[in-house]
Amino acid sequence: MKQKMGETKNGDAYRRRLGLRVKIVREKLGMPQEELAEALGYRSTKSVISQIEAGGKGMSRHRLVKLSRISGVPGQTLESELISMKKT
Repeated sequence: MKQKMGETKNGDAYRRRLGLRVKIVREKLGMPQEELAEALGYRSTKSVISQIEAGGKGMSRHRLVKLSRISGVPGQTLESELISMKKT
């Protein structure tokens, strides 16, 4: 089945926004990419966070929730924001 152009653009835009938020959170936590990948439960930690931050890879809802908890953002702004981004 052929993808519609809008679907690809929306997916790309979501991954870019997600990547930016992940990078901001990671830098605020002072964590290297490999350490964050391990904390999120990725088996291959070498480049997965780099791929996410570059917008080339997305994240599951489960890992979005984990990222929110790791970041310790109160009242759950981050979790709501990241999960709502995934829905759009």
